[in-house]
Amino acid sequence: MPTDPGELLEPIYADTRRNHGPGSGSTTGPGQEAFVAIGDLLRTMEAPPGVSAALYRAAARIPGVVFLPEAKDEVGRTGVAVARVHDGERTVLLEDGAWGKAGDTVTSVAVIGRGVADRAGQPPRP
Repeated sequence: MPTDPGELLEPIYADTRRNHGPGSGSTTGPGQEAFVAIGDLLRTMEAPPGVSAALYRAAARIPGVVFLPEAKDEVGRTGVAVARVHDGERTVLLEDGAWGKAGDTVTSVAVIGRGVADRAGQPPRP
């Protein structure tokens, strides 16, 4: 994968515009879906540090994304984060709604380790 944020964002946006753009019937839109796609990639794939950093930088280019200089993850570690509000929701609700009350956590993920195994069922190499 490329380490240039623009090169990473281009195919992600192409897909989200096709499936969530005007005329698609989508209620989320391409910006939200691009943000979700990048989050999914960061949570589910083992990538070199340069690619991971480029994915965060690509997310920061999506309209509506904000940089949070001080955040805590689900296990209490501090760091930086990016966030995007969509219809009054992010991982923490901003207002009361069908998902819960303002301030409630909708979803939270903390990656506490990654590794590569030689075969399925085998523990990752240190």
